[in-house]
Amino acid sequence: MTSRLLLTAAAAVLAAAGFAMLFAAGELVPGLEASGSGYIGQLLGGAWLAVAATDWLARTGPAGGIYGRPVVSLNTTLFFVSALVLMDAAGSQDSIVAVAAAIMGLFAAAFLWLMLRGPFGADRPSAA
Repeated sequence: MTSRLLLTAAAAVLAAAGFAMLFAAGELVPGLEASGSGYIGQLLGGAWLAVAATDWLARTGPAGGIYGRPVVSLNTTLFFVSALVLMDAAGSQDSIVAVAAAIMGLFAAAFLWLMLRGPFGADRPSAA
């Protein structure tokens, strides 16, 4: 898997989740709507859309190691924290929450590996 594929997949997942939370936060997280703070879900959706746009724009450059470190560390942190929060919520929720936690955890591990390892073979910048 190259960093371009990883960033594209992350952008797709975050864009889908971001649009879903932006337009259907009350249906996805009923507790937000009931407490009158449905705007929190919409803010989360907007943040996910911003990270998705960042990933989409950064996918053409090298990522990993010292290259593209801000984008890689942003994704590592986002997916790691999301996985931890969803794992905590998975005990009292449906199994879909556990699946979402697993997906977030896989992305967190992939981005952490990318950050520590450096660019993949095909993604290395060529020496001029």
